[in-house]
Amino acid sequence: MDAKFTASGTQPAMLPTVRRWVHQRISRKTSSEQGSAVTGFLFTSLLLTIVLMGLLQLVMIMHTRVMLIDIAGEAARIGGRYGGSTNQGITHAQQLLTTVPGQHTVTATPTTIGGRQAITVNIAAELPILGPYGIPGGLKVQGSGFIEEIVSSS
Repeated sequence: MDAKFTASGTQPAMLPTVRRWVHQRISRKTSSEQGSAVTGFLFTSLLLTIVLMGLLQLVMIMHTRVMLIDIAGEAARIGGRYGGSTNQGITHAQQLLTTVPGQHTVTATPTTIGGRQAITVNIAAELPILGPYGIPGGLKVQGSGFIEEIVSSS
């Protein structure tokens, strides 16, 4: 029983038998596996599509939020300019909101921030859930701007 082993540790006579068995196991197709590649592709494609659509919807929500924050801040600065009013801020916000889909509600109120007079513009807009359609009033943003005043140097 003196057997010689190769570098891999198996007997040379056993190697073709193992290869034949592995080849038969790999190449054997059973009737239960027929069409499994098509089904796997379908489910993978469906899952990938759902994830991609969710990601695009998240991007749309974040884009809408950033646009609303920018519009509220700019409207507050317009309303706070020297000689400006809250109505000018509201009008400017409504003009800019034509680029954002959905319904919007704009309010502006004079406030005090750090001891200085300011204008705060509040915008309530739709939270886009399915494309541009969504929950009315789901997104609420606020922008503030100081009211400019002329200070005499005398």
